[in-house]
Amino acid sequence: MINMKITELIENCRAAHGSDIHIKAGQKFVYRVDGSLKTSTNSFSNEDIKELILSGEISLTSIQTHMIQSYQIGMPINMDTTCTMDMNCRINIYSDLQGLNLAIRLLPKNIPTMKDLRLPPAIQNFTKLEHGLVVISGPTGSGKTTTIASILNEIAATQAKHIITIEQPIEYKISSALSLVTQREVGTHVLDFAEGLIEALRQDPDIILVGEMRNAETISTAMQAAETGHLVFTTLHAGNTMEAIDRFSQYFPADRNLEIRNQLANCLKAIVTQKLLPASETAPYNRVAAFEIMLVTDAIKNTIRSGKSFRLKDFMNRADGMITMDESVTGLKNRNLI
Repeated sequence: MINMKITELIENCRAAHGSDIHIKAGQKFVYRVDGSLKTSTNSFSNEDIKELILSGEISLTSIQTHMIQSYQIGMPINMDTTCTMDMNCRINIYSDLQGLNLAIRLLPKNIPTMKDLRLPPAIQNFTKLEHGLVVISGPTGSGKTTTIASILNEIAATQAKHIITIEQPIEYKISSALSLVTQREVGTHVLDFAEGLIEALRQDPDIILVGEMRNAETISTAMQAAETGHLVFTTLHAGNTMEAIDRFSQYFPADRNLEIRNQLANCLKAIVTQKLLPASETAPYNRVAAFEIMLVTDAIKNTIRSGKSFRLKDFMNRADGMITMDESVTGLKNRNLI
């Protein structure tokens, strides 16, 4: 029997600069630290996990409590809670062949500033945009959500705008400050991203965040919103700007390819691809972000329309604030940051 509380696990994870805790029956629990899993020395039994969940630190309904007591969890149990003074937690309780499992994501209450994140000036200037589409792309765990939250938080603190977000899940709570902020979660407040976006357009928004582009309907509506005077932020799972551009048209039938590329060229303002890389031993932090930044110029628009995405890098001029991923990584190496 392991006598350990959830708050203790969370504090240990924080001390290790971790972001996630994974507890599985019969296995040593692990922390995710700087993107990698780190195994602990302790393992939990099914009974240990049940006692941990039912210790009173997690608010459960009577039905959920009964499910856990009987080890009969069908659909996963998801909840958000305050775990420390400066930290929120997203908790997921689920079961598999081995029994009960627990996944905890640690979420800082305070959104890092753009300066804290060392965002390049070209990205910081997104706060000055009035309309159009901005795409932040990259692999899972690359910091896309944090980057957008930092940008929106800066806008909310300095401008009088109506900001509507459609997310799954909501990871950061944006402070209203000067702006009116409406944050809606897919599955709780709206059915899906497409429905949430359509509803948002009826709610007099200035800025809309669509957490992820997952289908043709969402992409079409987002581009229409960007074309009609709204500033739209979204994320994509793409490794570079060329892949991100091609990803838009891949959701549509081939006979609409030209139409979609024309619409995208008209509304797109920028695509940023970011990656988190292990920092050097001399760097003052554990990981450092590399950015590929494409700002849409007339030459970029024509290239998007032509379907020759492979030529985009030919028009990404440093003088315009753009940079390729290779250039960004080389710059980090030259500064001994990676």
